[in-house]
Amino acid sequence: MIYLMADWKADTQLDTDRIYHLSQFFTEEKLDHQLVLSGHVPNLLYKLNEYGYHQDNLIRVFDLLQGVERLSGHPLTIDELDIPSEYDRIYSPFGVMLWHDDRMVGYVIFDDYGFPTRVMFYKEDGAREEHTYDSRGFLSSIFYVNSGNVLVQRDYFDEFGRLRIHVDDTGFYLDGLEFPSQEAAVSMMLQAQLADGEDENVLISLSDETTLEEIKKLVEASKVKVISILSDKEQVHKVLKHKDVEMVIDSRVDQLPEALEAGHYIPIFYPELELGQSSEAPKLEIYAHFSKMEREEFKQLNMLIQKSSAKEDIALFVELEDPSQLDRVELMKREIIETHFDVDMDSDAYKKTEKYIVSKLAKKLFNSDLEAVKPLKETAQWPRLVGAVEAGLRINFADKNGLGILESKLDQVRLYLDLSDHYQIYRHAQVVSAGVPLISRHKSDYIRQGKNGIMLPESDLKLEEAIDHYLVNLKQWNEALVEAVDLIEAHHPKDIIKKWKELINNGEK
Repeated sequence: MIYLMADWKADTQLDTDRIYHLSQFFTEEKLDHQLVLSGHVPNLLYKLNEYGYHQDNLIRVFDLLQGVERLSGHPLTIDELDIPSEYDRIYSPFGVMLWHDDRMVGYVIFDDYGFPTRVMFYKEDGAREEHTYDSRGFLSSIFYVNSGNVLVQRDYFDEFGRLRIHVDDTGFYLDGLEFPSQEAAVSMMLQAQLADGEDENVLISLSDETTLEEIKKLVEASKVKVISILSDKEQVHKVLKHKDVEMVIDSRVDQLPEALEAGHYIPIFYPELELGQSSEAPKLEIYAHFSKMEREEFKQLNMLIQKSSAKEDIALFVELEDPSQLDRVELMKREIIETHFDVDMDSDAYKKTEKYIVSKLAKKLFNSDLEAVKPLKETAQWPRLVGAVEAGLRINFADKNGLGILESKLDQVRLYLDLSDHYQIYRHAQVVSAGVPLISRHKSDYIRQGKNGIMLPESDLKLEEAIDHYLVNLKQWNEALVEAVDLIEAHHPKDIIKKWKELINNGEK
C-alpha cells in the first residue's frame, strides 16, 4: 500500500500543499493509496469539503488515539455549546463575548464558515480554558493555560465526551497508559497500521526533519520503502543521510547539485490545459502579485499604476500578501490619478461623475444622475473627470490573497507579474495552464525565456520593457500562448504517473 504522510495543521492551505495535490493526482490516475494525517485537526471536515476532497482513503491517526469513530457530522451551533445559561452574550462582527458579574468570562470564536470553533473561558486569576470543537459536532479538546500564559495541560475527548488523552508536564497518557511523547503514541498507531498485510508498504512524505525522524522509526519496525519529497532545498543533506530514502524533487530551480544528481525529478504542481478568454476581454489586464511592499516594490507599483492611468486599454489588478499595505497603495493610486488628470477626487464634480459612470455601467442610470452631470459636460474639465473615474475603476486591489483570487481572475488576465520575494511554483503552473505570459523576478520551471514569459534575473529587459514586449505586440502574446500549450503537453499526467509508478515499483513499469 502507498501511504502519503500529511502534516496538516488547522491553518494549512491545502491548495498549495504538495501531499494534498499528490493525493488528488493519484486519485485521478486511479493509483490506490491512503493519506495518513497524524496531527489533531478538528476543523478538517470543513477543509476537505471546501476543496471537494473525498476522505474514503484518509487515516486520521489522532482520531484512532482519541477513539473517535465518527467520519462525518455537522458542526455545532452556539446554542449547542456547553456555555452556562447565566452568561450574557454580546455579539460582535468577530465573535461573541460572554459576560457575568460585570466582567468578561469568555469569548466564542467563529471560523471562516460561520460556525463556533473555539470557546475561551477566563478565570478571575488570569488563567483560561480553551475549548475546541470538532467540525463533526463534538467537544474535541480542552487546553488549560495558567495565569502566566503557559500551557500546562491538554485533554482530548472522543465523540461521546469521554476523556481519552491527557497531557501534562509529566507525560502523554492514552487511556491511562503513559508514552514518552505524543509522537511516540502516533508512531505506535502507525506501526499497527503498517503491520497489516505482507506486501511492502511505501511511505511518501515531505522532507522536514521531524517527519524524516518519525519515518525512520517506522522503517526500523516495519517493511517500508520511503520516498521523501524535497520541500525545502536546504534539507537535502538531511534527506541524503538517510541512505534508504529515495528523494524526489518537483522543481529544478536553484537546487543544490546534490539534489539534482540524487533526486528523481517528478513535477507535483504542473500546468494543465485551462485556457482563459483574455484575448476577448475589453481591456489588457495585468495581474501583479506582491508578497511585500518595500522601496523597490513601491517603485514597481508606481510604474504600473501610472501606466494603467495613462493608457485606457490597460487594466491593473494587484494582489498583496500583506493586507496592512492596502491603505497605503490605495493612497498611491489616488495621488497618481489626481496628478495625472489634474482632478480632486473629493470634489463634488468628481463624485457626480463617478456616480454617473458607475450607474451607466450597471445600467441603472436615473434622470437625476443625468441632470447632475449635465453642466459638467459643458466644461473643459469633463474629459479629465471621466478619465480619472475610468482609471480608478480599471485599477483594483484584492482585499485578500491566495490562489482562489488568482483562479477567479485568470480567465480575463492578459499578463501575470510575479513580483513576490519567493518562488511559488504552484502559481506559475496555474498561470501557464491559462496560457497567460508570465514575467517573474525568479527563475521558473515553467518559463521558456523570451517565449511564454521572461525571467527578469536572466534578461536585459527592465520590468516595463518586459510588459510592453507582450502587451504592445500581439504577435509576441500569441507566440507565448502557443509555447504555453507546448509546455502543458510536455507535462502530461500519463508521463508523470509513469514516473511515480516506476519509482514506487523499484524501476518496474
